[in-house]
Amino acid sequence: MRSKDVHVLTVGSFTFTGDTRFEAVHTDSSEEFWGLRIRGVKLEDAGRYECQVNTEPKKSLGIVLKVGVPGEVDSDMTSNYVGEATIHSPATIYAQLGSPITIRCSVIPISTSRTLFFVSRPPVRWLLDGREISYEFKEGNNVTIHTEYSQEDQKITSELNLASVTWRDAGKYTCMQPSSKSDSVQLIVVEGEHSEAMQRDSPLHSSGGRFNLAWLYILVILSTNIL
Repeated sequence: MRSKDVHVLTVGSFTFTGDTRFEAVHTDSSEEFWGLRIRGVKLEDAGRYECQVNTEPKKSLGIVLKVGVPGEVDSDMTSNYVGEATIHSPATIYAQLGSPITIRCSVIPISTSRTLFFVSRPPVRWLLDGREISYEFKEGNNVTIHTEYSQEDQKITSELNLASVTWRDAGKYTCMQPSSKSDSVQLIVVEGEHSEAMQRDSPLHSSGGRFNLAWLYILVILSTNIL
C-alpha cells in the first residue's frame, strides 16, 4: 500500500493499479520473499510504502522510499545505503585498441544488520556514460557480463568483459545495484603498445577518475615521439 494516498498497489501476486511500472515480486523458497518492484522510478514515487499481512492482529512493515536526482549528492540518502559497490581497478584504465579487458566489481552490505535487501539477489547493473548496458547477450557480441552471489558473506561479484576494445567502448563505466552506493571507472582507449606504461605512470590516478583531456593530448604526443 502507498501511504500518501492509501492506494492498494498489490495483493498477493495481483496488481491493483493502472500504473504498469508497479508489480509484485515473489520467490518460492525456504526464505519466502515478497517485494514491490517499481520500474523507471520517478521523483513523485518518493514516500512511505507499507507491506501488510492479514493476520489477527494485523502485521505491517513501513518502508520509506527516497528518490534522488542523478549527479546530486544527498547526505541523508547516502546514510540509507544498504550496500556499497567497489570496482577493483585504478580510477582510470587505459586499454589498447583491439585488446580484451575485464572490469571487476563487488557489492557487499555496509553492515551485518542491513542485509535484508540482498536476500532478493537483484542483478548488478552496468552503465556506460549513464546508459545501461544490457545483460542479455547473443553469441558474437563484444561484451558479456557474469554475476555471482555468495550466500555465506552476502557478496555479489560481477565481471564485465570486452572481447575486443573499440573506440566506442571508451567512457565512464558505473557498477551499481539497487539500494547500494555505486562506483565508477574511466576507460580510455589508446592506439599503440604503451597503454601499460601510461596506466602505471599517469597523473590521472590522483584525480579520482576525472578525465583531463589536456593530459591525454600530452600522452599521445609523447607516444608518437617514441614511435
